[in-house]
Amino acid sequence: MIRPFALSVLALTACAEPYVTTAMGGDFSSADIELNGGGWAWWLTDDGTDEAVDPARLQLRFTGATTIDPVLDYRYVNSAIRTEAAADWARAPRLTLDVRAFLDGKQLEANEEYTKVHIDPDPTLHVGRSSGLTPGAELPGNENMVGSRHEYVLQLSNVSMEAGDVLTGKFNWKVQRKDDGTDPAGVMTGEMAFNFSVPVVSERVAHCNEVTHFGVAYDHFRDWPCEGLE
Repeated sequence: MIRPFALSVLALTACAEPYVTTAMGGDFSSADIELNGGGWAWWLTDDGTDEAVDPARLQLRFTGATTIDPVLDYRYVNSAIRTEAAADWARAPRLTLDVRAFLDGKQLEANEEYTKVHIDPDPTLHVGRSSGLTPGAELPGNENMVGSRHEYVLQLSNVSMEAGDVLTGKFNWKVQRKDDGTDPAGVMTGEMAFNFSVPVVSERVAHCNEVTHFGVAYDHFRDWPCEGLE
């Protein structure tokens, strides 16, 4: 059992609308990270091979992007809407989780704690891009790096694989430097806590949107996982 993180957010069980609430500590509290703009979930059951992904892998997305409607197939919307969504996704902070219970081969269940042995690879954090970069900025546009020693706990209070339903739960993530000193100077460390109730989105639409970068990568419009959606 991983010890509880000190950082926490209040549960909002009375809220019927989708929500993502966050609390940040350490370097994350002052960094350009606002991840409560929105979120969604989808389940990976098909990775483009002949073998089904079983059990299905939960994909969680938390983002500061406020212009994205995750249920849209962005190949078929106005080009201006595509461009805006793609830019928002690229510039806004986001946290992505790929969760698979590969130790016991069981589908994810409510009220179970899932930790580092279930979430593979480690969560991916993209820090928001600043619009105030100066010509003398060091490596403008470079991603902020986070420490490579991670502890995290995901607990779902409601689990559904049906598109149109909601998935609720909480996620705590603690980031530290490696003890062996191999992390470069200046990596971000601290804690993040999320409470969320997010919509479950169709696998093919969600996956296709990411592969096509929300409709602006035209060369992938007819490739898997987008093929068959016409």
